[in-house]
Amino acid sequence: MIIVDDKIVSDDIVKIISKELNIKLSDMKSKKRTKNVVDARRTSIYLARKLTQSTMPQIAMYFGMKDHTAISHSMKKINKIIENDENFKLLLEELSNKINTNNIDNDKNL
Repeated sequence: MIIVDDKIVSDDIVKIISKELNIKLSDMKSKKRTKNVVDARRTSIYLARKLTQSTMPQIAMYFGMKDHTAISHSMKKINKIIENDENFKLLLEELSNKINTNNIDNDKNL
């Protein structure tokens, strides 16, 4: 687990995205390359980078990737999709809101 901005952690992001996109949690950090798993993993990487203070090397290590260039590639891919797909952009906003809401709920339980 990487604690990033003292509140949101990469584990929380991966759990929420895997649940929302109906992907096994174990597949998120695996080497599987099916489209739905890759899309979910890229989404997790994108949100981990946007919502946390984790560096690209830290995120790469979390996902078991060789180095930060895979993170950079995922960020570029997601940014390109955002430019061309309004529905995907809305999905990212919805997921981001759920992650932030989950974080607020966790704070209340402390």
